[in-house]
Order: sequence, then C-alpha cells, then structure tokens
Amino acid sequence: MTFLAKNKKNIAILFGIVAFWAVIYYVRDLPLTPPNGVSFGGDTRSYVDSIGLIKTGLLPRPDFTPNRLLTNFAYLKLLMLFDALGIFWLGWIALNSLFYILSGFILYKIIYRIFNSDKVAVIGVALYLGNYVAVTFGLHYLTDMGSFMFYLAAAYFSLEYIYTQKESNIYWAGVMTGTGGLFKEYALGGYFIIVGALLYTAYSQNKKILRSLVIATLMSFVPVALVHLSVYLQYHYTYLDFYNFMRVQPSHAYHSKIIEHTKALGYMYNVGFILFGYSLYLICKNRIKYFDDKTLAYLIIIFISASPIFMYPGITERLDFIVAPFLILISCVAIKEHENRWTWFLPLVAVYLVASFCMDEYILQPEWEQTLVGFIKNII
Repeated sequence: MTFLAKNKKNIAILFGIVAFWAVIYYVRDLPLTPPNGVSFGGDTRSYVDSIGLIKTGLLPRPDFTPNRLLTNFAYLKLLMLFDALGIFWLGWIALNSLFYILSGFILYKIIYRIFNSDKVAVIGVALYLGNYVAVTFGLHYLTDMGSFMFYLAAAYFSLEYIYTQKESNIYWAGVMTGTGGLFKEYALGGYFIIVGALLYTAYSQNKKILRSLVIATLMSFVPVALVHLSVYLQYHYTYLDFYNFMRVQPSHAYHSKIIEHTKALGYMYNVGFILFGYSLYLICKNRIKYFDDKTLAYLIIIFISASPIFMYPGITERLDFIVAPFLILISCVAIKEHENRWTWFLPLVAVYLVASFCMDEYILQPEWEQTLVGFIKNII
C-alpha cells in the first residue's frame, strides 16, 4: 500500500485545514509587509527590538527589557534567519500559518481519539481555528501560535500514553514541551499534562513512573533552563524580574480578577459557551456515556495544565486562549450526542466565526462595553 493510500484520511484533513486557513487569511486581510514601511505596534515591536539586541548587543531604548530573549528564544532565532534571507515579514506570517495549520491537525487527532468521530473532530477544530484569538493574534506578527501548537502536541502524546502505556509517547511529550518553551511559555503547561498522565498511570496501573518522570522533566526544562542561564549571565535578568515588572503595571490593577477572566473568556469563546453549557448538562446526567475513567482523568489534567494562567498578573483573551482546548473538548460532547444531526450546529459555528471576526471592533469600542456593563449592573 502506498503512502498516499495509507494516509488518505490524514491528507484529506490537512487539505481541509489548509483550505480553512486560506479563507480565514483572505478575510483577515493581513498585509505581508508593515504599512508604510514601519513596524506594527504592540508586542510586535518588542520582538523586532529584541532581534536588534541580539545582533548588536545594544539596548534599543533605555527602558527596554530582554524578557523576549527568555520567553521567545527560538522564535527570535527563526526570525533572524528570515531576516538574513530577506523574507522577514513573509517568513514570520508563513511560520505562524504553519503552526496554525498544525495546531488544527493535532487537535483533530486528539478529538478523534476521544470521540471516535470525524464529524465531532471537524467541528471542534473549526471552533479552535475560528476562535477570536487564533484568527486575530495567531495569524499575526506575534509569537503565540507556535507555543500553542507545541502545547497541543504535548497533550496529544500524553493522551496516547494514557491510552497505550507506551513510554515513548511521554518522552515525545517532553520533547514537545521543552521545544515549545523556547517559543513561548504557554507550552510549558504541557509539563502538567505529562505529570498528570504519569500519576494517573501510576495510580490506575500500579506502574513505576520515577524513571519516566525524570527523563520527561529533563526534556521539558533543560532547553529552557540553558536559555535562561545564558540571558542571566549576559544581562543579569530573570523571569522573576519580568514577572515582578508585569505585576506592578497599572494596567494590571484589576478590581476583580474573576470578573476580568470571565470577560476575557467570554470574548474569546463567545457563543461557544452555549455548547459548553449544554455539554456540562449532558455530562452531569450521564458521564459514563461519554467518558471512561481514562478520558475523564485526561480532561481534568488538561484543565489543571491551563489553570496557572489564572495566576498570571495580566488578563487578556490571548493569555486565556490556553483554556480553549479544554472548553472545546467538553463542548464536543454536545456534538457527539447529536452526531447524526451534526448540521444543526453549523449555524451556531457560523455565528461563532462572525463573532470572532467582529470581536476586535467590539472590544476596542469602549462605549459598547460601558453600555453593556451598565446594563448588567442595573439588572443586578
């Protein structure tokens, strides 16, 4: 049997994801070069300035901090390669597009493994790739998408470990976590999944895990530790310095972090919470119908792996996107329940996509938010 024949389904799924990316990118209409030859604002500038620091050794401005060298080392090195090839901006968006496509494919494999349904997996992937954060920040001159992809890869290999008990899967999860940690720190959440998978196996199978845990830990943290050591020796700067800097920012002085996270998650997942709420109802009615003990343990582990984001000083939709895989996996229960009538969900997915594209306009218009908050306060 030829390679194409053996991987016919995977190729079809990848083709579908690429087609979805093409449509999203066309609608997104992101320029392949900065407007008027100047850099984009926001975080994009800090990445460009960090590359200048690596090249020259000189701080681009007095208030500049080398935190991007700690958190985005691999991304910066790849961007330097693109710059040397004369394709800096094109290479950047192409790299993020690759991570975007691979993220969708990996999530498809996870959902299919759990629910054994192409229809459920396809809708779940649409919820992920069509998410406000994925289309607005993932396909942009930022560094989030790569780390999300490696996080999902670690989640996939950990799931395979739980199901098959093959130690190679947990080591691959460690490789994905360690590599992803060089792109952005989101991926380090994969280590919580690794530990959770090993602990569950030790509990349920009475299996010794110390050797696997040590090896996976080294794979997860040695690359990141070497980068952090190098930055400290060169600039006397640590992640604790960065964390303390973020903690005292006036923009992070929230009246209630619970309310702010609720708003961020609402913006990020919008009408997807209809599926999530209905799925929780179905699970409470009959959990065994949808999840065996292995899968339930895995879902709990996924939530735990994302929960450290709630302790981070800043609160944004981009940061809370790490919770999206958990929300989508739970939401897939509703789709599985009505799998034979999966077309019912297409209008909801369409509204979800439209909301994702319109969310920036809503968030960036403060009078809309003030009106909504005032309306809610009057009700309360």
